[in-house]
Amino acid sequence: MTDYVNTLSNSSIANVYFMGRWVQRRFQDTPIMYTTNLGAEILFQIEDSTYFELQTILPDLETPQTLSIDIDHQLQLVSLDKATIRFELNHSHSHLIRIVFTGNTDADDVWQGNQGLAIKSIRASKNGVLHPIKPNGPLVAFIGDSITAGCWVRGSHPSIDYGADINYAARLSQIFNWEDYRIAYSAAGILRYGTGGVPAAPRFINYVDFNITAPAINPSMVFINLGTNDKKFEESLFQPFFMQFMREVQAKFSSSKLFVIVPFDQTHVESITSVSKTLDISIIPTKDWNIETIDGVHPDVNGSITIAQKLSDFLVHHQIS
Repeated sequence: MTDYVNTLSNSSIANVYFMGRWVQRRFQDTPIMYTTNLGAEILFQIEDSTYFELQTILPDLETPQTLSIDIDHQLQLVSLDKATIRFELNHSHSHLIRIVFTGNTDADDVWQGNQGLAIKSIRASKNGVLHPIKPNGPLVAFIGDSITAGCWVRGSHPSIDYGADINYAARLSQIFNWEDYRIAYSAAGILRYGTGGVPAAPRFINYVDFNITAPAINPSMVFINLGTNDKKFEESLFQPFFMQFMREVQAKFSSSKLFVIVPFDQTHVESITSVSKTLDISIIPTKDWNIETIDGVHPDVNGSITIAQKLSDFLVHHQIS
């Protein structure tokens, strides 16, 4: 269970903590906190309040986005089919709140259509008090595709069956009390573009959408799990592009410890291993991990638990955490 500590607000919305890849921007002439990344979170403690209210600006979507709302470690999934949602509370004691952007769909135009998650406000009832909190550990970044984002973890229905809150990155972060910073998009790779208009990884690590530059961060560690979606590209093409990408990651996160997680289906394992060794980057082999999946590719709940435990074992064995 994650150990939380008090912290400072880090956004235009007072008294809460935005964890992950958020940016402050204006939309429809309104200041908002905005993200295109599943796994982005909002954390706070609330006291003396009979409710808290979350106000969003909803994009025009066929299938609503999904939030995971964790109140005192009791989780519920909420489809964002209305802009304002109220959650009732017992005002006689304080509550720990964790909100995760856990589901969207491949049809959401997150890159050019402003169809990410837009948070307008979070407020308590009269006399209620909010306090920002965060995990008591370092910031750790995860760069990847739909597996790292947390797509299709709970089942085969888009958005509501996604699980950015319970996938391997979320679970590993909770094991070590890390501040989980997700940089991952569905279907994307080193060469392949993702869904929702998202470009390949060399572009998306530097931008939140087509014109918003990503915030600068200084993570303690960075985990890279890419290549699964580059299956159709020959090794002779993939390898130099992967080399170039990893050099860029090294330069961008020059003070961070880097780990390359081999694609769980072993796609481009030879090139990925060779490049990682050449650049002296730690590589985490994943062969024979026996990961349960929804569809032969995407880990399900049990598969996510397996991956998190295997990664935890690797880090403990190498005395890294």
